[in-house]
Amino acid sequence: MNPTIQDRRQPLPSIVTVYRPIEEYWESSRPAGGPGPEPSEALDPFDAFLVHRLLDLVPRPPILVDAALVPTHGASSLIGLGHPRVRAVWAVTDPGSPPARRVLAAVRGHVRARGHDLAPLKAKAHSELPAGLAEQPGATILTHARAGDGASLAEQVDHWLDAQPEALVLVLGLGRVGDCPAIASLVSHCTPESGKRLRLLRELSEVLMASRLGLIARHDHPHVEDMLLRLQQCYTGNYRYLDLLREVNLAALREARIDADAMRNHPFSWALTVEIDEAKRAAWEAQVALQAAREQLAAVPPVIPRFLVAMRRRLSPTPVATIWRRLRQVRGQLSPMPVATIWRQVKQVRSQLSPTPVGRTYRYGKRVVRAGLTRGRAWARGQGLSGGGQRGGGVTPSHPAGVPAPAHPVTPQAPPDAGGPVRSTNQASRPLAADSGPSTPPAQVALDSGGRGDRIVESGLPRLERLLPLLACPTCRTPVRLQGRALECDGCEARFALHAGRPAFLPGGTAPRIMPVEHLSNEPPRELLDWMTRFNGWILNIGAGGTHVKLENVVEMEYSLFRHTDVAADAHHLPFADGSFDAVVSFNTFEHLSDPERAAAEIFRVLKPGGRLVVHTAFLQPVHEPPHHYYNTTEYGLRRWFRAFEIAGVSVSENFNPAYVIAWLVTDLLRAIEATHGTQARDQLAASSLEFWRAGWEDPARREHPLWDLMRALPQEHQMRYAAGFQLDARKPQEAKSTAA
Repeated sequence: MNPTIQDRRQPLPSIVTVYRPIEEYWESSRPAGGPGPEPSEALDPFDAFLVHRLLDLVPRPPILVDAALVPTHGASSLIGLGHPRVRAVWAVTDPGSPPARRVLAAVRGHVRARGHDLAPLKAKAHSELPAGLAEQPGATILTHARAGDGASLAEQVDHWLDAQPEALVLVLGLGRVGDCPAIASLVSHCTPESGKRLRLLRELSEVLMASRLGLIARHDHPHVEDMLLRLQQCYTGNYRYLDLLREVNLAALREARIDADAMRNHPFSWALTVEIDEAKRAAWEAQVALQAAREQLAAVPPVIPRFLVAMRRRLSPTPVATIWRRLRQVRGQLSPMPVATIWRQVKQVRSQLSPTPVGRTYRYGKRVVRAGLTRGRAWARGQGLSGGGQRGGGVTPSHPAGVPAPAHPVTPQAPPDAGGPVRSTNQASRPLAADSGPSTPPAQVALDSGGRGDRIVESGLPRLERLLPLLACPTCRTPVRLQGRALECDGCEARFALHAGRPAFLPGGTAPRIMPVEHLSNEPPRELLDWMTRFNGWILNIGAGGTHVKLENVVEMEYSLFRHTDVAADAHHLPFADGSFDAVVSFNTFEHLSDPERAAAEIFRVLKPGGRLVVHTAFLQPVHEPPHHYYNTTEYGLRRWFRAFEIAGVSVSENFNPAYVIAWLVTDLLRAIEATHGTQARDQLAASSLEFWRAGWEDPARREHPLWDLMRALPQEHQMRYAAGFQLDARKPQEAKSTAA
């Protein structure tokens, strides 16, 4: 191709090309090193790209009405300002709102800096919007679920579409159905009688499942059906694109393996790894100290802020205040001079380096230093806070985004007798029979900041005092009482320490590991989660892991401490009184227990008569979380484990159907073949058919084939994960003890 023609081609939009200008605006608009959320927390990159694609599909060049200016910190306006088809962007603001004025000023400053290739920006008040929309057919309105409560958002949408029937309303920040009040309010307004319809883009294709974007238009809109059909076709059946995406990901994985091997084999890597782990742990402990200091500061009487204001007023006529004002004047005079120009260029270079490894290393080092300084100050003030999360008191510390987590693996590896689970993928479930619980749900405590897990919810002494009547010594079954920072048993005088505000009943008094707050396990099936939310009674969740939502009536038990863990304990020795729970659930845990029958007997003991039990466990699954994967059980083995219960049925839930067996095994085998024999061998295996393997199974003569040889040549560490069986070779010791007992 002629290079001149190639250079003039319009580059195809992607998430990177759409979102990188938003990141540049973000870096230039907020103060250097200043606090604030990351760009992706204000405006999801995938949703920004989908808005960009929908603006491409609008028949006539649109005007983008940005009613999400404040919730997205101005980032939503950048989608339209940089779009080649958008004629203008109307930023909808409230003239009396200081945040709106600040955001609009930041966007206008960015437009002045790069105004030569951006669409014009105009400010519109909410009261002016209906009249302006009436003169602009085909306008696209961008709003956000956090712009107000669900009812007010639905009323605004009604007014907009009544003023301009051909407008499209795009709603950002819609969570899942049932978790987002805005969806419920919009659905109640967008009925067949109202003439409006709500569409969630994630319903168009599996590729769009990560989207939280919704589109609202009138039923008689002339173009919306065609737009959605074209968008759906872009992400359905595009196998060439998916193959390319797979090759790119595989190449990235290969490079990551090379980097990991180089790091692991370097003679000095162990020292660097230890140093990084120590830095992460110090940052985590410093963040714990910072949270405790903030809580103590919040308890300070308001007389101190009033005292500071009074001191500022008294200092105003003094030379100190005069010098301060003079310094601010000098700063304003330096702004157009070369010093300020150099400073702006330094900031521009910094924004360019921000996404590179240099920028990431700089930000990480800065966070570690700040966390260390905060920790040192707290210690110097005599607060006694350096123990961090390992010595939890009444409140569990927060873990804001951007602070390194402790040096633990993302997925827990439980000890041999642990109750710690490993999550299987794609947890969904078939509908369950109606439960006997009432329809009134218990209070549900969701995560702060849109589910980012900035804070562990409902932990500490208030929660522990509610659970105290359920707890008992796992050895003698005697009730325990709270004594200082521990629970004590009056029967055997055992003492169980509190860690991060939660009791630990681990064997030998072992301290549990505190897992990163941002760790999330796969959610339970939606039907089960809905049932647990409606259930009016105590539910024990054995091996809960890092749950997304905290339910007040659910006691979460794990071997390690996750974001919502209530009790750290061993599933073989439950620290609860007899008949304490109305229901017990356990998802993907029993394959990791060394004695499942003992754990089943413990569940039988703590359940009330007539209590319900729901268990998910593995059958045809490859080995995962070694060395603590002990059992894959059949239906008959599962019935034998729980033979003391009245079993209503054993069924295959949707997330355990045979398709997952084939998909899981094939995915892992292809990775093993590629790691052992290379990409060409992997492609040959991927191109083989099920008929080829069926023929080899029925006719042993057909097993003399290179693909069968590839399987035989796999190293033992790979074969152990997917083998049809095992061969055990053993010998009786010379000094063997009698096993007759």
